[in-house]
Amino acid sequence: MSRKKIYLLISVSAILGFLLGGVSFSQNNKFIYEVKQFLFNNKTAWAENINSDKVEKCMTCHIDEEKLRASHPDRFPFDIYGCSVCHEGNGESLVKELAHEGMYYGRRDMQRRLKSAETLFEFWGKLADLTPGESGSYQGKEMGDFKRFNITGDKAIYVGSKKCIKCHAGLTYPHVERWLRIKFKSFDHVKKAPDYIAGDEEYRKTCLKCHTTGYDEATGEYSEEGVTCEACHGPGETYSYFMEIGKASEGQKIAKLGTYGTSYNACGPCHDSRGHEMRLKFFQAKGASDEWFFPQYTTPYKTSFFVKD
Repeated sequence: MSRKKIYLLISVSAILGFLLGGVSFSQNNKFIYEVKQFLFNNKTAWAENINSDKVEKCMTCHIDEEKLRASHPDRFPFDIYGCSVCHEGNGESLVKELAHEGMYYGRRDMQRRLKSAETLFEFWGKLADLTPGESGSYQGKEMGDFKRFNITGDKAIYVGSKKCIKCHAGLTYPHVERWLRIKFKSFDHVKKAPDYIAGDEEYRKTCLKCHTTGYDEATGEYSEEGVTCEACHGPGETYSYFMEIGKASEGQKIAKLGTYGTSYNACGPCHDSRGHEMRLKFFQAKGASDEWFFPQYTTPYKTSFFVKD
């Protein structure tokens, strides 16, 4: 290629970069045109503190980050997951037509792509791959926390156990009956616990996180007291949607996610061996015996019930 052609290509690239480039502000509030892009990490890259191969240049044109945050009221962290994970399209392109090809715009448009459970699983898989490293073996978001996101990136709605029981009291009676008698009542025992009564707000938050359903650490609010259906099966909005439109088998796949044989662990975040360390310290300081630990519904397993030689 001749030197003249090379200079021409450089000039065209410079012009395109100017016309299609993003806008940021300098210290004297003058516009600076530039190509802006996100270099994303993935779960391997997070551990090695490097970037992955995933790149998005959406911010080159969509420069108003405050406006974007305002349009994502459920605080979806697009700075970690990007735009195309929900909207699809081609985030690497700087040509508008190519960047928006196959793109889903509004929430209603994104919801229409939910034809089967696999679509949602693929979406959650992308989130899993881009999530920062886990803080503990059972605490990372990969272990089941993605079920709180719908295909639109909004937080999925908890529909309440009454809606679940309306059908399942007949379909899966033994399971429902046992859960109603035990786990649904767990918060009743927590509220009577001396350490919960004496504990401050921060102490109680550690109890609420596992002994309520749909607890939101940011707001301190929750859907229901006790470990109800959606505490393990996830927010019911999506799988109840499938069941209501006659695709019960698709809804069942989502509701069962987190059980044996899947990569999402719905039990681990709460059934952590260190989950009650703060309780141990509280009762040790009071000089109490180990009987404090066992809730009322596990009375047959209390240590004092075993015959000692």
